[in-house]
Amino acid sequence: MPRGSEFDIALKSNQSTGYHWVLVDSAGLGPLRHVGTRYTVPRKYRDNNGAGGTETWTFATTGPGQATIHLVYKRPWETVPPADSVRFEVRVR
Repeated sequence: MPRGSEFDIALKSNQSTGYHWVLVDSAGLGPLRHVGTRYTVPRKYRDNNGAGGTETWTFATTGPGQATIHLVYKRPWETVPPADSVRFEVRVR
């Protein structure tokens, strides 16, 4: 990724079940900054209770270096292992 740019990570999610994606280690972001997170449900499913959607995480690059984005899909109040996990390695030029 070039320095000074933004990028999105879009992940399937269903917040009506209590699950959502959680950033595991913000210190591991290094040259990245978390800009925001939004959850959207496709228009055709908006009237359907319990319909899933997409959770989109936006990050900005702040300087050169390497970063690891580690997200887990879980219910924040539970102490069981997460239902899913993703990891992205990012190099900023």
